[in-house]
Amino acid sequence: MGKGSLGKWSLERWTNFEVHTFFCSSTRNSILERKERKRMKIEIKNMDGVVLFSHECENNTTKKTVEEAVRQGVNLNRANLTRAILYEVNLYRANLTEANLYKADLAGADLTKADLSGANLTEANLTEANLTKADLSGSNLTKANLFYADLTKADLSGANLTKVDLSYADLIGADLYEANLSGAILSGSNLTEANLSGTQF
Repeated sequence: MGKGSLGKWSLERWTNFEVHTFFCSSTRNSILERKERKRMKIEIKNMDGVVLFSHECENNTTKKTVEEAVRQGVNLNRANLTRAILYEVNLYRANLTEANLYKADLAGADLTKADLSGANLTEANLTEANLTKADLSGSNLTKANLFYADLTKADLSGANLTKVDLSYADLIGADLYEANLSGAILSGSNLTEANLSGTQF
């Protein structure tokens, strides 16, 4: 076999090897992608364990499930969302009356006009959340983080805001009638035209 033929044979063998390697690699990647896109079903239950809503999709999360429930107008009264990761979730006009959101991460969430009356938001993270015109009457926000939150015209009447962090929060026109703000941090907050009748500081 001549030198040229040997070189040609080596080149062809190397090319075939590369194609085989690429094919195997592509197959492995395809399998991995299918695994990563595995469908998952998540249920939202109330405090009694009754399923309020279930949602199944690829790469599902609690956030996606809650958003879909709200999009479909599902009543999430007394929903158990303890420690739920709901960062920047869209809960516009959501019905979360008496829901359990203990230590939930709602940073940057849109809760405009949401009904959270009687909800448990103890130690919840609501940093920079939009709560414009939200109903938080009678809710428990003890030690919640509302740093830079927008609570313009929100209803906080009778709410427990003990030791809550409202630093730089916007409370313009908010209703704080008989709310408990004992130990609350209010540095930089805007309380212009807020109703402070019977508010406890």
